[in-house]
Amino acid sequence: MHNLPFDEALKRSPFYRRGMTSTDVPASIKPEDILKLSSNENPFGVSPAVAAAIKEQADIMNLYPPREGDADLCAALADLHGGGLTGEHVVLGKGGLDIMDMAIRGFVRPGDNVIMCNPTFGFLRIGAIRVGAEVIDVPLLGDDFCYDVDGVLAAVNERTRIVYICNPNNPTGNITAAADMDRLVKNLPDDVLLISDEAYSHFAAPMELPDTTQYVLAGRPVLKLFSFSKAFGLAGLRLGYAITPPDVAAYLAGYKTPFHIGRITVAAGLAGVADRE
Repeated sequence: MHNLPFDEALKRSPFYRRGMTSTDVPASIKPEDILKLSSNENPFGVSPAVAAAIKEQADIMNLYPPREGDADLCAALADLHGGGLTGEHVVLGKGGLDIMDMAIRGFVRPGDNVIMCNPTFGFLRIGAIRVGAEVIDVPLLGDDFCYDVDGVLAAVNERTRIVYICNPNNPTGNITAAADMDRLVKNLPDDVLLISDEAYSHFAAPMELPDTTQYVLAGRPVLKLFSFSKAFGLAGLRLGYAITPPDVAAYLAGYKTPFHIGRITVAAGLAGVADRE
């Protein structure tokens, strides 16, 4: 028996239920008969360059990750996005969810609230409940599932800490227009973090997406969230990153444990960024 003080907010929090993968399916079902749609996994796998980089690490897995590995990957990602970004604008995590969790722990306190627009990716709700915060839902509009910018701004109050926009949105696929994003960013209080989840941005034409990097470079409280799970096909390794003002990136990095990103993951990330074919 014990009398450990369990966190009541955590006990009330729902848990994220991940979907089945092809390896969970009974062996009696042929792989070619499986049409997996629920988790948006990349059906093509990793590039040959990434596979080779992973294999190169096999003989040195007894060693901790290289000291400069994270910095090298941050610099490579800044170069990938361009526009004047540096490695100091980038924070790494074990998937985009890890970074979203860092942001929740970093900025949201019991009694605060976060705003999200359903239907959308739901982890922010789980993370907010874990820390004792309220979730304010502002539904998407109409049959085209547009974000209700006016509704979001009207819902913001003195306890709002995060507004979450998934762009392109999961699961609806719609894109928030540049004018709507600009109006949202410029009218949010400067103590509210806007998370622009751009995990699916690789699947949209660049001219369709708003330039959210401009807000980061201007020092606005914006966090652009990305994943290696989709376009890079690395869902099994768990790697994500965010682009945000340098002081925000450094602050969130304080929530990482030592050796947070493993040797194989760093090598795979660097190879994936370098392979732009």
